[in-house]
Amino acid sequence: MLAVIPMAVAAQDDEIAHTPVDTAAIGAMVSVEHVEGIDPWIVASVDRTFVPRWGAASARITGARRYGSAGLQAEAEAYPRAGRVGYLYLAAAVSPHENVFVPLRAALELFSSPTRSIELSAGARLFRVASSSVIVYTGSIGGYRGNYWYAFRPYVVHERGSLSATGQLSLRRYWAGRYDYVGMYVSATRGTSPATEDPTRILRDPKLTSFSARVERLWPLRGRLRLGYGLGVESEEVAPSIRRLHLVGSFRFERLLR
Repeated sequence: MLAVIPMAVAAQDDEIAHTPVDTAAIGAMVSVEHVEGIDPWIVASVDRTFVPRWGAASARITGARRYGSAGLQAEAEAYPRAGRVGYLYLAAAVSPHENVFVPLRAALELFSSPTRSIELSAGARLFRVASSSVIVYTGSIGGYRGNYWYAFRPYVVHERGSLSATGQLSLRRYWAGRYDYVGMYVSATRGTSPATEDPTRILRDPKLTSFSARVERLWPLRGRLRLGYGLGVESEEVAPSIRRLHLVGSFRFERLLR
């Protein structure tokens, strides 16, 4: 999903800001999601991360099967530095399979660290689905305390006279570096859900709600390898007072290129 949760170390006042990614790598990910009353959803992707002088970038190809249909999506992300101000997050994803992915998604967000331990951001997301364009306004406030990183991110969209909102709380506990952590995330949504890849969750009834929680582990192995895995659960309201349960497990493997 085109929602970045930064892992950057806050820049000092006299430094050029760091981006969330600082190592070139190739990786692969697979997730299996059990959805109550529906065949399991399967998502797999391969990606390549680059670290040019101006920042960082990545390219990703994702395949998925949802609601009995299969599809592909191409995605690109970039984190150009903005001098001492911080860095930008730029992203775009396209797919010809609108039953599986949102046909067009884009993102623009500016991250800045006013102090060593605080990071702020503001930006927007664009979703093009069902001949409609939805603009979602977002931002974040995060901070470091010892080996812990915490953040809050809201999403707000005003569509057809109704207001939808999502709130996400994140907590990470780091060990030996920025790629060695356990993360815990909880979120609540009312209406449009911009924090999901399911195209049916865009333009939802503004009265419908969902609640989710997820835990993940990123673990550097010996040599140039990194392993990630996670578990999540969600309670989604599909109609007034009617809910369905999602259970998801994911596995990720990366190899550093330098």
